[in-house]
Amino acid sequence: MSTITRSAGMSTGLGYLVGSGYEGKTKELDNAVARIAKLLQRIFKHDVEIRFNSDRESGGAFIKDDNFSWHIGIGASLFNSTFLSKTNQKLKKMPDDEFFKLMKLPKDVIRFHAVLDESLADCSREKILQSHFETMKDAFRFLLENMNKAAVKEYLEKIQEGLKNG
Repeated sequence: MSTITRSAGMSTGLGYLVGSGYEGKTKELDNAVARIAKLLQRIFKHDVEIRFNSDRESGGAFIKDDNFSWHIGIGASLFNSTFLSKTNQKLKKMPDDEFFKLMKLPKDVIRFHAVLDESLADCSREKILQSHFETMKDAFRFLLENMNKAAVKEYLEKIQEGLKNG
């Protein structure tokens, strides 16, 4: 039976941890990532790791492997809806003081993105990096539609083999 675990962070060897936000900054963000983890576990039938960045404003759930577990997953981040409503052109033209005020507004919405290593994808790295979605469902749809199923199967088998031999 596969498990879902939460990461307490990874040591950099420089005296601090990366990804040391054990839970999301808001209950909504934490619940969204926990739901992502359950869906990944159900779809892929492998262990899943939940982790958040140190600021706890972004994180995600990832298929757990013997590396840093970043090959397959869904990320979620808090954003401010007013900031998101502005076009890039408007943001570029905005005076610095107005821009910084906007950046300090409370973050009130969650956005999702797919995490897929390019070696496991049937699309370009650029397409993956630009995969930002308003809904978790859209992020999962993108992930499932853009993975190379044979490469993912091989990746998951290697993880399973490593567990047997480890």
